[in-house]
Amino acid sequence: SEMCIRDSINAEYGGDNVHAQIRELEACEARWGAVASKFGRVWTADGDGAWRQRFCVLLRAERRLLELDSWRDEPTAAHAAHSVSTSLSGTHAARSFALFVRTRKSQLLLAPIAADREARIERDEWLAAIGAATKSKLRARKAAGRGKSGRGAASVLLRDAVLQGKLYKKALAWRSRWFALLPGGALHWWADAAAAAAGKPSRGVFSLLGAHVGKPPSSGKHHAFYVKTPASSLLLRAKSAAKVDEWIAHVQRVIADADK
Repeated sequence: SEMCIRDSINAEYGGDNVHAQIRELEACEARWGAVASKFGRVWTADGDGAWRQRFCVLLRAERRLLELDSWRDEPTAAHAAHSVSTSLSGTHAARSFALFVRTRKSQLLLAPIAADREARIERDEWLAAIGAATKSKLRARKAAGRGKSGRGAASVLLRDAVLQGKLYKKALAWRSRWFALLPGGALHWWADAAAAAAGKPSRGVFSLLGAHVGKPPSSGKHHAFYVKTPASSLLLRAKSAAKVDEWIAHVQRVIADADK
């Protein structure tokens, strides 16, 4: 599942409280992951034109988009629940990477909290989730265009992986991702294990040619490690010190083989 409370976590706990962020992230994923295809804190606006921050949940089994004040809320009749029909990407004067969501009664504007390149990714994830829920023509065309080759390529990646598992990747905040380490010298990641198993293209790939791996000076209690090249770097976090050591050992071995 996706990062659902990045900005609210940072506001509540501060960017340095890693353990609090991870606990909140895991609690949020446990709360909504089984029933929602997409969830997260976003900007929303309807007919009055006023933007407000809401925690939105796209229910997996329904074409309904819930607007909550917090991920902890229990949905009630007082919360807005939109019957979604279609969605279109666009740009709004007040918000970058806005999403125009057509509902049964009106139109809802939705926009990511982030204001950088992460916003485009978040916007596209909402588009894909709403498209899948409504079986839109856009979603069908994308699926037809990929065909079986895309799914096969991803399954080959997972089958050949030296090591795979859930790690937390640091961007603006810690975000859970499913990683696969390949023997050829590449580290791929997906939004989650389900996306990888379904054969979706990886969200990113990091070349290990010329890379080195290690632990930051203050990584002990955070179970963090880094992978670095002269051009780029990844900061990652595992669930335990044992998992950190396992990933470092396997990455070092793949780096050594790739550099031969």
